Amino acid sequence: MQIRFAIPAETRRPGKSHRYDVFGPKIGRSLTFFHPRALDRWIDLERDPAVTWYCERPVRINDGKFKRLVDFYAIRQEKEELSFILKPGEDPDCSPQELFGPGFVQWCHQSEIAVHLVDSEPASSNRQIMTNNWGHVLRELSAFGRYVPTQLTDSVLLELSKPRTLDELQLHYPKVDPILLKVASFSLLHRGLASCAGIEQQPFSSSLPFSAL
Repeated sequence: MQIRFAIPAETRRPGKSHRYDVFGPKIGRSLTFFHPRALDRWIDLERDPAVTWYCERPVRINDGKFKRLVDFYAIRQEKEELSFILKPGEDPDCSPQELFGPGFVQWCHQSEIAVHLVDSEPASSNRQIMTNNWGHVLRELSAFGRYVPTQLTDSVLLELSKPRTLDELQLHYPKVDPILLKVASFSLLHRGLASCAGIEQQPFSSSLPFSAL
């Protein structure tokens, strides 16, 4: 599928905002965010294996009085979508036309692009656990993913035909660097080839089991 947006249209940092610099393994480049909910949305796109591409702040709407920077563009299961993180006070039940204007909505319809509204409320405690865990996964993939041999990843996938914790995998591969073994497991999780029970409910540890899908 043709990629419509590959680089951000806007890179300026809004006044008094925090800055979050990350690396996106799925798209192979660095990204910068200025709001924690944008960071959360990025994690959602990275952890969903159905998403094959995304771009932050891909385009700015300029439809008369409606002016808005789109937060994310993504390709999910060969379909395009645009995401907006709602501002405080914006009603998630509002129609996109009310928020962004009829011209933009018509363009999305003609282009067969779905529009998603993302709540701006702070994350719940369970959500924060998931975000922290996946942040750890993505940092490890970014730092060490290129050093993991394909043969190791394939071997670990076979071993995960039965649930295995990282502790158990390290016993099975005593001569393999534990970091590479962990990142091989993370790569399978990231690609949707394995699951990790509890990664969204409890802080990550080497005792959480992984299993092939």
